[in-house]
Parts: sequence; structure tokens; C-alpha cells
Amino acid sequence: MNLVDFGIDAPKLISFNYTGQMLQISLMNTSCKLHVKLHLKPIAVDSLWFSELREILGWFGHAQILTICCKAHKTERFIIPKELRESTIPPLLDLKHLQLTTSSEPIMNYEELIDSLLWISPNIETLFIDTGSSSKTLKFEPTDLPGKWEE
Repeated sequence: MNLVDFGIDAPKLISFNYTGQMLQISLMNTSCKLHVKLHLKPIAVDSLWFSELREILGWFGHAQILTICCKAHKTERFIIPKELRESTIPPLLDLKHLQLTTSSEPIMNYEELIDSLLWISPNIETLFIDTGSSSKTLKFEPTDLPGKWEE
């Protein structure tokens, strides 16, 4: 309940599941086959939220698959402010498969959300967005941005 900081030194770890608020990670040594599932429970979604989100995601940039679950908030809350995108490096440079799962109302602006998620993980091959009421999969070829939707 009162975890503030932790480290993982498990080179053969292939699955990591975390539920809670943002946290500090001091060490991350895991397999490149790692599948990560983060169930984030933000108290407030503000500039601190986006900075902490970028920081925690950065620890999982080597993962094979990353799923972010945030059931109680609007999907648009994952639209990273342009100021942050312009002033920092994307956190998931090596990630190939990203899934965002939320139970929000229908997404009003897919273009902004996708643009933000592509900034988070610029070398992505598969992006899956599930809002509970609908889901979309976007697959990318290395030279084929912005991609193609599959229903």
C-alpha cells in the first residue's frame, strides 16, 4: 500500500502486472520478451500525471507488449500535451505492440489520440485501442505511417 520505490532485477522475467498509482522505479533488468500490463489509477490528470506517465513508460521501452489499462478515465487523457512531446524524448523507442484499454465514452478525436500514442512509441507495429464500447487495431508497416485501421 505504501510502496514508494522499487527495482526489478530479473533477466528471465516475461510477465509484469502492476495495479495502482504512479510509482518510482530505480532499476529495471528484465527480458526483452516482457509482456507488461499497467492498471493505472491516477488521482488527478494534470501536467504531473503526464510527466510521471512518460517516466514510468520509459522503464518498459524494451518490453515486447505493453498494455495500459485506465478504466475510470477518458481515453483523451492519454493525449500527451504538445509542449511535453516537443521537450522530451518518447519513452517507448523499442516497443512494437501497444494496447490502451479504458472504459470511457466513445473517442471524439482518434487523430489526436493516435498522434500522441505514436509519439509515445514511434516504432510501433501494432496499436490496439479498446474503449469498452468499441475497439480498433492499427497496424503499421515500417514505411507505411499513418497505417490502416482494421475493425
